[in-house]
Amino acid sequence: QLPVRANSPDMVRALTPDMVFDYLAMRLNADRAEGRRMRLNWHITDAGGGTRLLMNLDNSALTHELHAHSDSADASVLLDRATLDEVMAQRLSLVDALQAGRLQVDGLVADGERHLPLLLLRQLCRRHRPRREGCAEGWARGRQH
Repeated sequence: QLPVRANSPDMVRALTPDMVFDYLAMRLNADRAEGRRMRLNWHITDAGGGTRLLMNLDNSALTHELHAHSDSADASVLLDRATLDEVMAQRLSLVDALQAGRLQVDGLVADGERHLPLLLLRQLCRRHRPRREGCAEGWARGRQH
């Protein structure tokens, strides 16, 4: 049986934008996010006209609302679906996407920090690390004391 990676290219491509942001919310490190607030407008372009959503970081939780936009958001993010997929699959870094012009961010975090909102988001989310052992082996090893 082959292990399934949650961020494999095939898996990422199969996710709807709603599912991608649910995945990000699950990866959020609540301890690192404590006391942080951020609202980001996202526009993900694709052949079907694209998806817009509003992402909110507050109370150590990351939520989003599809088809929403806020004029008071801290920043707006524009990228195409292929770029989002490559970033989520860890084949392209946020910095490289920004430098290549594949990702555009307008605005900074409202409290005056000089971090781009996406780089802050990256710091707050746990990175996916492939398991070196199966679930059963890890559980059994952890039970041996």
